[in-house]
Amino acid sequence: MTVRIHTTIPGINQTQFDAVHKIVTSGEPPKGLLFHSSAPTEGGWLVIDFWESRQDYDAGIGHRPEGH
Repeated sequence: MTVRIHTTIPGINQTQFDAVHKIVTSGEPPKGLLFHSSAPTEGGWLVIDFWESRQDYDAGIGHRPEGH
């Protein structure tokens, strides 16, 4: 099932975001990433991604669910 992941990153500026974004997006996109968009907000950054599944998201960003 496709999932939307909405992330707000407070206190990050364009230069900081660009540095991280360059690392994350170097090479092939992670398996299951369908759409990625980001934009500055007042006081931070907003990221909206669509993934084929929550499992693909967790694997794609190296996240481990709580308790694991």
